[in-house]
Amino acid sequence: MKNTLPDATPVPSRNSGERAVVGNMATMPERLHCLNRALGAILPQLDQLNLYLNNFPRTFNLYEHYPELEAYSHVIQITSSRDIGDRRDHARFTDALEYGHGHYYVCVDDDIVYPADYIERLAGRSETYHDKVALCVHGYGLWENLQDFTRDRARASRYFHFEHELASDALVDVAGIGTLFCPAELIEEDFSSPPYGFSDLVVAKYLFTRSIPVVAIRRQKSWLNGIPNKSTLYDEARSENNDAKLYARELAGVMNNSSREYCTTLLDLNQAPEEMVRSDTALCLPDDIDRHEIYICISGANCGTTIKAVCIALRKALVNLLSRRVNICFLDDGSHDEIERQIATHAFTHLSRYRISTFRNDVSQGPACSRATLVNEARKKTGRKLFCMLDLDRTVTPVLGRLLHAIVMQGYHQALYSTTGQAPDTIIWWEESSTLMDIKTLRNARNRRGSRSHEGFLDALLDTLPGYCRKELRYKLAAAPSPFHRQQRKLRQVLRGLLGKSRK
Repeated sequence: MKNTLPDATPVPSRNSGERAVVGNMATMPERLHCLNRALGAILPQLDQLNLYLNNFPRTFNLYEHYPELEAYSHVIQITSSRDIGDRRDHARFTDALEYGHGHYYVCVDDDIVYPADYIERLAGRSETYHDKVALCVHGYGLWENLQDFTRDRARASRYFHFEHELASDALVDVAGIGTLFCPAELIEEDFSSPPYGFSDLVVAKYLFTRSIPVVAIRRQKSWLNGIPNKSTLYDEARSENNDAKLYARELAGVMNNSSREYCTTLLDLNQAPEEMVRSDTALCLPDDIDRHEIYICISGANCGTTIKAVCIALRKALVNLLSRRVNICFLDDGSHDEIERQIATHAFTHLSRYRISTFRNDVSQGPACSRATLVNEARKKTGRKLFCMLDLDRTVTPVLGRLLHAIVMQGYHQALYSTTGQAPDTIIWWEESSTLMDIKTLRNARNRRGSRSHEGFLDALLDTLPGYCRKELRYKLAAAPSPFHRQQRKLRQVLRGLLGKSRK
């Protein structure tokens, strides 16, 4: 069963046409079987294509091999490795220094079929970010204690393949060069020096040292499609001993997630709270804002069949919310189906970008007491906390991360957000008191109220908040609208009320 949070509204594509689009592709004889398909898809969208032929025989003529491409001969500029040397994938940056303001610099692969709206969509997204970021479709983040960037389990929650769906724009560390799109003035190096073969990592380091954010854009599944090949640079990187793995380990150590600190300013789009919640842009919380910690607390019992779906949905919901202060806490409330192992497996696979902790009640204590247990565990650590309570048998929608971001950035210090109805499943509030919740009282409330343990938890929660805001929040809960996921207008009303009446 899904929760009552709405999906994002799509942001339309746009392209002002003020910049010329320059494409750059490197290929080799082994890729001739797919070159025509790749070129046929991308050429109609480009003002110019720099095509670098690596290790082709001197007698090779592109237009003799593919006569249909001669119609684009005025667009294609061919350079041979005989003239510049075999730079492999780095050849795509040979002419980078010739362009600047007035151009978009685009790198494309010879084994990807690009959609007809590829350039239009990316140019529109670049304008959304004020042409201050590098965009990609294929991208991934690096992680602490990285050993093998192609095989480590931590990779699963940070890797966004170009053929897979991405619900919202997401900040990444490394752009897949075959999908790199950025204003040409951001590229001030031609990367002509070896080593070659892993330009994605080399360019990632360049962008990091210049504080340029890298954003993987939102898209549907199979928007881009790969063409099968016997050998790729990725296959080469997966081999046991290669320079790419060593370079990735060193780069991960340098970054250590600190690359996010500069993104807050560059990604500030001056969005109103309602726009922030409905947007699909990448978001970044500054590490020092209110010294906050976000705790997403998930509890339930006998939910073994839903654990994987819950973790995957939560990963999608948080994909565009990046902060080192996000904690995800799971509590198994006395299950009989041994879900503790499943929680560990799926949580650490799909949510490893965040701090994960797991707890277990030997005997079921009920939803209210389980939530209180997680709250009390979190309160053992210092700092202000934003709590989000979820159920282990319900999946969330992508808006959750954006809602948390809006609450943090807008300072709803006494705001309490709660869905209502027969199956309430989401509660979000700022913790303002060091008072621990009385689990015994919650247990008694559960016994008195029967299925109304949700309201019992909210009553105990309100008792921990400052006295001056209890009356107003009690009224808010009593008069809360019916689940408003069906009507976004009600969501805007609730957020506007929180902003106007519940600000500290």
